[in-house]
Amino acid sequence: MTMCDNVKTYFSILREYKAEIIMMIGFVLTVGIYLDFRNFIADTTKIQTQQTEVLRTIETRLTNLEHRQSQKDAFKP
Repeated sequence: MTMCDNVKTYFSILREYKAEIIMMIGFVLTVGIYLDFRNFIADTTKIQTQQTEVLRTIETRLTNLEHRQSQKDAFKP
């Protein structure tokens, strides 16, 4: 068996199973894209949760400062 025979055999297998090969490649790519998108959504959710917590803390601090200021203004002679 020569090298050309091996190549011919290889190409004939590719021709015979072309649809199945393309389907498997598509499936692998779909899984890869799904996992990447899932990681992206998880990271985005984590970042948004952290930002929300920071904004709540800032809002609480501002509310406390406004409350203190209004109490100081109320007790001024």
